[in-house]
Amino acid sequence: MRFGQLILNGRTGLGKRIYDLMRASDVLYSLDEIDKNRIGAIAHSGGGNYLVLFMFVDKRVKLGVSSCGFNDLIDTYNYHYPMNVLSSMALPGLAKIGRSADYLAYLAPRPFLMARGMWEYGKDNPQREEMSRGHVERTKNIEEYARKRYNEFGAGGNLETIYFEENNGFHSFPDSIKSVV
Repeated sequence: MRFGQLILNGRTGLGKRIYDLMRASDVLYSLDEIDKNRIGAIAHSGGGNYLVLFMFVDKRVKLGVSSCGFNDLIDTYNYHYPMNVLSSMALPGLAKIGRSADYLAYLAPRPFLMARGMWEYGKDNPQREEMSRGHVERTKNIEEYARKRYNEFGAGGNLETIYFEENNGFHSFPDSIKSVV
């Protein structure tokens, strides 16, 4: 309901979340005890898309971690995608400017880590296995695309993806990934 109210007033859920994250950065930047050169952000699930777009517009965030979250919205919002997707991640005209992978690429050279469960949709039946494999493949394509720009900055090592089997490789933020962060 809240997103419908935003849209009726010429705003979007995506814009609202990015605005809120920018205000949170304002608060951190106002505190003397905060090292402004070491501000990072972690997001899980759909928050990974918000995080990349937030970091794209707010250069104050120096490092990002997306757990089972970042994906290319153009691939997600199509008639063949196997799952329902929240419309709150859509922003009118965003695809005319670039793909989600473009926004990730333009975070270079800032460090960014993506974590992806190998079986996020499960592996209890052939359809879920196929969905999970497709999700991993799309993530690999995004990483390959963005890495080109990271390499242009001599920062190829600043973009990393970890594929995990812990927790059955399901949609989670397992301890093995948290310990890396």
